[in-house]
Amino acid sequence: MIVTIYSRRWQRRREFSYYEDMKNIAEINLTVLKDNALAVKNRLPENTKLCAVVKADAYGHGSVECANAIYKIADCFAVAIIEEGLGLRRGGIEKEILVFTPANEYDIDSAIRYNLTLTVCAEKDLKIIERECEKQKRVAKVHIKYNSGMNRNGVDGLKKLDKLLSFASTCKKVKVTGIYSHYACPEDDEIRSFATKKFLLAINKVKGYNKEVTAHISASGGFLK
Repeated sequence: MIVTIYSRRWQRRREFSYYEDMKNIAEINLTVLKDNALAVKNRLPENTKLCAVVKADAYGHGSVECANAIYKIADCFAVAIIEEGLGLRRGGIEKEILVFTPANEYDIDSAIRYNLTLTVCAEKDLKIIERECEKQKRVAKVHIKYNSGMNRNGVDGLKKLDKLLSFASTCKKVKVTGIYSHYACPEDDEIRSFATKKFLLAINKVKGYNKEVTAHISASGGFLK
């Protein structure tokens, strides 16, 4: 089966009618996609889960189609924003879905209702989730994003992590089930090693809160190296 996706990127202004018939076409062979996912899975150490990142519509390849194609191979999925997670749920994806961007007060309602796993970087993130869980009488799972050198977002330093965990321990409706980070320069052995050491220290802190916590850090370059 091949999924063909059309994108008319040139049709931003009607006066550029000359480009109306131009199309960017991506043909996705789902059999090859499954083979690639299985090859990655087979390289993982025993008892290591595979989280398939299908953010940005699976990078323009069709998030629902791709997620369904590798559903039996991937243990869980990840997206950038809540809206993408809702799209996967509506497309039949029932496995765990991690949302990378912390929730805000405007979309937290749907995130809790559709059982998405949320990212937290600060106490305010936990407060938003706890408040909504109280309203819905539900419990939410969260992963802590830790900054190991990417400097994009995440908890910065062990002291702030301690403070966040201390606050999390007071939350009755929120469960910290994971911690993750992202390699900034996976191809550089020294930088990657430094980031890994920082992350391992953070993992030890979180395991004091939950021994069964899931820890994950990677980047395509780091995995393939």
